[in-house]
Parts: sequence; structure tokens; C-alpha cells
Amino acid sequence: MTDIKKKDIPMPGIAFVKDDVLHIGRKASKLNPVISLNPAFLNKSYVRKQLKDSGIPADQTDLAFSRWTLAICEHELGHAIGLKHYKGAKPSVMKENPGVPIQPVDVQNVRKLYHLGQ
Repeated sequence: MTDIKKKDIPMPGIAFVKDDVLHIGRKASKLNPVISLNPAFLNKSYVRKQLKDSGIPADQTDLAFSRWTLAICEHELGHAIGLKHYKGAKPSVMKENPGVPIQPVDVQNVRKLYHLGQ
């Protein structure tokens, strides 16, 4: 993981995957992911602004900040292993909104991607 060097990227993180390929069964999977996190989105003052109207008590800001940071890392790691944004109705770490931990649907999607069965 690295920091995003450009301040004009308006997202908390981004995963780039290089062109190396590993074949798992019949499916080709890319290797050598690079995950970059944007410090502008991973600081307490930014998270406090985002949580201002959420109803989360001020004494739980540190916990919310930790959850936010972890969810962003989990989301970008999902991209790094080949998952795309999830558009379904179920909660998922792969939706574009941060703050949701890894869910059963995410585990199912990884198992499907890597042909691991149910």
C-alpha cells in the first residue's frame, strides 16, 4: 500500500493491478496489485465532517474513524484480488459507500471468482 501522491484524486483509495497473470482453473487472475490510499480522506477531521449528521455520538468518533479506515482498506483489497463494485441489494464491502465490513456476499463472490465452490 502507498499514499496517493495526487491531491486531485477525489477518492479514499484506489487499486491498480499490473498485467502479470496467474491462471486459476480456466480463469486468469492478475497479480501484483498496488493499493494507494488518499490521506485526505483518511483523517479524523474529514471523517468527523462525514459523520456530523449521522447520529453517531462524538465519543465514538475514534471507533467510527477506525471502522472507516478498515472498510476502505478492505474495499481496495477486494479490488486487488479481482472483485468489482457490487451493485446488488445486499450490504457489501464492495459497494462504493465506505463503512461496511466484509459481508457474506463478498465471501461468496470471492469463492465464485476463484472457483472455490460454496
